[in-house]
Amino acid sequence: MFEMALGDERSVMPIERDTAKPFVERIYYLRTNLCVQEEKKEKAMKISVIEAPADLDWAEVKRRALVTVGKNAIYAPTAEWKRSILSARHSPIRYLRFSFLIEGVPSWVSVHLCRHVHAQPYVRSQRNDRQNGYDRNKAPQDVPVDMIWDMNAEELMVIANKRLCRMAAKETREVVKEMCKKVVAVCPEFEPFLVPMCEYNSGVCHEMNGGCGRYNGKERTEDDR
Repeated sequence: MFEMALGDERSVMPIERDTAKPFVERIYYLRTNLCVQEEKKEKAMKISVIEAPADLDWAEVKRRALVTVGKNAIYAPTAEWKRSILSARHSPIRYLRFSFLIEGVPSWVSVHLCRHVHAQPYVRSQRNDRQNGYDRNKAPQDVPVDMIWDMNAEELMVIANKRLCRMAAKETREVVKEMCKKVVAVCPEFEPFLVPMCEYNSGVCHEMNGGCGRYNGKERTEDDR
C-alpha cells in the first residue's frame, strides 16, 4: 500500500500498487516535460561554420584534378575553375571539407540529418548516464540537442539538393537553409549549387507523387504533403 498527502490536509489516502503506477509515471512525465521546456528556453538554435575550405585546400583540389591527366598545377584555381569543377561534381571536390556546429536543434530534426550517411554527425548523447536534464525514455522528440556535422563538398551539395526541397520537413529545411547561407558567406562559389534538386535540374522534379508542384503550376501546401 502507498500513502499520498492531499493538499493542506493531514489525512492520507491509501493507494493500491496497480493504481499508483500510472500516477507515478504521470508525475515523472510532468517532471521530464518541465525540464525539457526549461532547456528549450535556454537553448535557441544556432548554426556556425567551424571549418571551411581555404585557398590551400582549393590548390590541392586542382592538383588532384590535374594529376589525373598527367599535368601539374602551376597557378591557383580561379573562381571560374572552382565553379566548373563544382558543377561537374568531379571527385577532387571531396577533398574540400566543411564542419558545422548546430546547437539547439530538435532531436527529431537531427535524426533527419543523420540519415545522410556520407556525412559524419556527432550528436550529444541523450543517455541517462550522460546527462541529468531529463529522462531519455520520457523525453519528447523536440528536445534540443547539439551536434557537429562533418561533410565534404559533394555531400554538402547532395544534402542541399534534398533538404531544400519543399517536400522535406519545414524544420529540417530551415536548418539546411541556414547552413547554406553560412557557406555562401565564406565560399561564394558554392551559391549556384546549394539549391533544391528541381532548381539544380533546371525545373525537372524527380520526387515521387508529383513533388511540391513548384514548376508545374500545381503547388501544394504543407498540409497536402
